[in-house]
Amino acid sequence: WSSFAEVDEIARGDGNVIPASKTQVIQASEPGVVQEIAVKVGQVVRKNDLIIRLDNTLNTSSLGEQQAKARALQTRIARLKYEQSGSISGSFPCPQDIQAV
Repeated sequence: WSSFAEVDEIARGDGNVIPASKTQVIQASEPGVVQEIAVKVGQVVRKNDLIIRLDNTLNTSSLGEQQAKARALQTRIARLKYEQSGSISGSFPCPQDIQAV
């Protein structure tokens, strides 16, 4: 339209588009399965409001595995220290915290 009409003023500039709805994308720091959605579409939320609840079954399972690995490594360290000390009694004294498990 500027080819057949006069343009009084032209302005150029840089800027950002801000949506009127103030939509915010959220992401979980850890992958997981959504167990519950605690908000409704269009609901206003504030800082620290519960938005979704993730199923922690996988995390709980992973924690148990990591604890078992840690106990095994602690036992190995104790055994290696026992061997290094030169004791040859024939039996390895298992640490108390490992025996309790």
